[in-house]
Amino acid sequence: MRKSHRSRLRTGGFTLIEGIIVFAVMAILFSVGLVGFRGFSNPLENQYAELISLVRMARIKAMQNTAAYRLNASGSTISVQRASNCNATVWSTDTSIGRDLGGGIRGLQLGEGVTMSPTTWVICFNSRGTLGSNSNLSLTLSRAGQTRSMQVLLGGGVVKQ
Repeated sequence: MRKSHRSRLRTGGFTLIEGIIVFAVMAILFSVGLVGFRGFSNPLENQYAELISLVRMARIKAMQNTAAYRLNASGSTISVQRASNCNATVWSTDTSIGRDLGGGIRGLQLGEGVTMSPTTWVICFNSRGTLGSNSNLSLTLSRAGQTRSMQVLLGGGVVKQ
């Protein structure tokens, strides 16, 4: 006997409803897994990467804008400022770099439990992207027994250690 048209179509795949259900189950499993992986993030590594990015961005901005950019660290706050040269007495905030820390300050605020050594320092990139001082800067971030170090070289490069 002849098969109906309907039975021929049904044997070859999934219906739209079945596809939607499978997609919904996969989405739920993915979101549950994503929440579980958030516990694996490392606050020290995040702050280390953010500090390196901030230093590199300040150098790039100095060369791009032919201006001096300085990073001024005090305690757990690293602010970014701009002036015509590294010896300037008046510095302004560039709103395109760093995070807004409130009070007209932009830069980076170290997270809870992350410490920096030395705690107070200033580096200034001139319009050529080199450090305005005659020395390198070595920084160490620490948290819960872990440490990450970096060095800002006289030529403006950043070396992870």
